[in-house]
Parts: sequence; C-alpha cells; structure tokens
Amino acid sequence: NQTLLELRARLPCLQAYRPGTAVIMSSTSWSPDEDFDILLDALVQFQKTKSQICLLIIITGKGPLRSQFESRIQQLDLSPQIHIACAWLESSDYLALLQATHAGLCLHASSSGLDLPMKVLDMFGAQLPVLALDFPALPELITNNHNGLTFHDAHTLANALVYLLADFDGQSSPILARLKQNSRFLPSDDWHAHWRRSVLPLVLS
Repeated sequence: NQTLLELRARLPCLQAYRPGTAVIMSSTSWSPDEDFDILLDALVQFQKTKSQICLLIIITGKGPLRSQFESRIQQLDLSPQIHIACAWLESSDYLALLQATHAGLCLHASSSGLDLPMKVLDMFGAQLPVLALDFPALPELITNNHNGLTFHDAHTLANALVYLLADFDGQSSPILARLKQNSRFLPSDDWHAHWRRSVLPLVLS
C-alpha cells in the first residue's frame, strides 16, 4: 500500500497533508441525499474543543451541490489545523487513498430506511473504520463502537471525532486501532440476508 506522503506527490487533494495529520475520507455524488452541512457544523464544534489534532477531510465525487458546499467552506472560520479538500479521483487513486487514510465518513441518509451505502463496503474492504449517519438499516453494516461510530447530527459527529482521535499519535489512536481491527468486509451472506429480509418483500409486493 502507498503511504499518504507517497500519494501527496501526485494527488492535489493531499497538498495540505503533513505527517501527523489525521485523514478522514468520504465519497459522494453531491445529491440532496447527503447533507454535508452536518460535517461543516461538526467541524466548527470540533475546533471549539481546542483539540490539537491536525485534521484533513477529503471528499471525492462529482455532482450538482459540490460548488455550493465549497462556497460554504470559504465562509467558515476554520482553524489552520482543519482542512477540507474536494476532488474527483480515478478508481485506482480512490482505492489507494482509501487504503492509506485513517477513517471513512458516510453521510448517506436513506429515504426508504432500507438501502445500504456501498461506500461503507468500499471502506470496510480497505479495513477502514467508518463514522456514519445513523438510520434504521445501518446496523446491518455498522455496530456502533465496534467497527465504526454512528452519529445523528453535527453535535454527535463532533463528539465522535473527539472520541475517535483521542491520543492520536500521527498514525493511529487506541479507538482507531480497535475499530480498524473490527472493520472487515462483511461476509456476503450478511449482505444477501439483509436484501432478502428488507428489500425483497418490497420488490414482490
């Protein structure tokens, strides 16, 4: 696997990275289904904790709401320790970055309460613990404080960041290490069982 420093040489979204920075990655189609304002509000609250952690959030993807989000970033008074980078990555770079970052972030809000975000499976495939917005079907993928952390709003996301990065040493933290150990790709039987139980009845109805 390539390191963050190695990837920084060719990925502009990593230009703010310095050794010791905690890097959290998300992906999105920039649709109304994902409210990234939750993230921005959480980062404002996170910096009020006076944490000394340097934090880089990388968000990959294309879509209609990206420019609106980037405009709001410019309006925020974030500390120099907190950086947000938006990017479009080729699939190979996306996978390489997933394998090198410290945690994943999912703001997927299921309108049906049934569909599961594929990006979480990508993250678990890279053995990456995930911070995820909670909704009814999410426990099929994430058990809070076992293979990830769930949140409900900006306040609980800010608290999750503080908890996750406590005693971060530039490479990991005790919580990160434990969650990472548990964040393995789900057996296919779990995925199929969820589909048969939750989605198939709707298809057949």
